[in-house]
Amino acid sequence: MVVHPPFPGELSFAGVRGATQMLVEGFSDFRVTPGPFLYADNMIAARLTVTGTHTGPYMGIPPTGKKIQAVAHTHYRLHEGKIAELWDCTDALSLLQQLGVLPPMP
Repeated sequence: MVVHPPFPGELSFAGVRGATQMLVEGFSDFRVTPGPFLYADNMIAARLTVTGTHTGPYMGIPPTGKKIQAVAHTHYRLHEGKIAELWDCTDALSLLQQLGVLPPMP
């Protein structure tokens, strides 16, 4: 599987696993709610809502106890019934604002 992160370069499966582990360890009640989905040929587009409570370190940010909700849009390309490529775009700005790392928009 090829993962295309929202920054230059590609991310390995181990990198995806590490990023997921960081989320699970940083947010005690981490949850991903999928939907809606769009299908066309061998492509799937999904909107995901991520929620959790920041109870552990996350990206070097000490626990704040704050509840977060962020939206991600993920696209998958299928090959022979399996995910061959993945593109992800998460609203990281909103997440960092909710954690108090960045100020809210004026």
